[in-house]
Amino acid sequence: MDLLKGYRVLDVSTHGVVPIAGSILGAWGADVIKVEDPEHGDLMRGGTVWGVPPPEGGSCHLYHIFNHGKRSAAINLKHEHGREALLRLTESSDVFLTSFLPRVRKRLRIDVDDIRARRGDIVYGRNSGRGTSGPFADLGGFDATSFWSRAGLAMATSPPDPSVPTAMPAPAFGDSQTGFALASGVVAGLLHRERTGKGMVIDTSLLNTGMWAMQTAIVAATMLGTEDMRRPPRGSGAPLVNSFGTKDGRFVHLCMDQQHYWPSFCDAVGRPDWKEDPRLATHEAREENSDYCVQLVEELLATRTLAEWSDVLAGQRGPFDPVQKVGELAADPQVVANGYMTDIEDEVGRTLSLVTPPVQFDGARYETRRAPDHGAHTDEVLVEAGYNMDEIIQLKIDGAIL
Repeated sequence: MDLLKGYRVLDVSTHGVVPIAGSILGAWGADVIKVEDPEHGDLMRGGTVWGVPPPEGGSCHLYHIFNHGKRSAAINLKHEHGREALLRLTESSDVFLTSFLPRVRKRLRIDVDDIRARRGDIVYGRNSGRGTSGPFADLGGFDATSFWSRAGLAMATSPPDPSVPTAMPAPAFGDSQTGFALASGVVAGLLHRERTGKGMVIDTSLLNTGMWAMQTAIVAATMLGTEDMRRPPRGSGAPLVNSFGTKDGRFVHLCMDQQHYWPSFCDAVGRPDWKEDPRLATHEAREENSDYCVQLVEELLATRTLAEWSDVLAGQRGPFDPVQKVGELAADPQVVANGYMTDIEDEVGRTLSLVTPPVQFDGARYETRRAPDHGAHTDEVLVEAGYNMDEIIQLKIDGAIL
């Protein structure tokens, strides 16, 4: 995919949000150079995550998820010559991405003004936990804190009076959403530069993205003057907007406007008589007798397996989906048909099935390369920046690069 072919992105970041943004820009065709510390590289290369250790001689699977399709340059930004190498790369770059906190950017002299001194029209993208202003602006944040907890998702998904709030369902859950927001903002910044000749500073935060995801509840809470907003209990006015258990202990989720879909649903599930039951025959009757309606549907769906009901419900018009387990997604026929996952082989030969960015262009499928080895492209990107091999060897001797 070559939508951003010809654009260069310097990715000076670690962990999730900003690396994810870089990988998306790379998937859209940009040349993304990941700048890593020569001593240890991105912190996400190591460590066991959810019971999956990094392979011997390889990197953690999260590193590949966040950094596939990039090149890696190992540059010591604390070394004066290393910093100069970064700035030389900046001169030929269109975008500078960073996850570093303000005090770190200032200490390393890679803040907005420092970078713009070498490329005045660069698009400078950065992410924070809670925004660039306010009492917590300089404090680091993770998606479990700023996105999941502070933005209200943890409490909104917890039962009443929980002993502990609901845990975030997956590593980098908020990072993934915020990374996509940052990548989209960068593209808008590049478009602005094309039209005006001026660069922009693009800011995202985990808190803002979490609030964006929760905005319908946040707005309703402010209108009602309440602190706590949770989804209503089953059967409260919308009997066909529920999850129902199946015979095999699985669940199917119905999300049907019963004014339109009730007749089709009744015919498909073999209960046309429900259309004539005075307690169910009209939308108003179903709302008034929602508990009764839910009980009937619940008892019926418990008589067959999820696979059986999936086949039955496919024959009616109302929206539904199986409640799937994450390990089932790779074989989901909709996922396969639409190319929503793509396989790569990592540096030790493992096959990793990665989810593609959630946007397609002209129906094209994504193809990608694995994440780079630590510092694998240092020499070539510095040659592109104008260094000769003697200078590169000296930088290695000085400890400025790997």
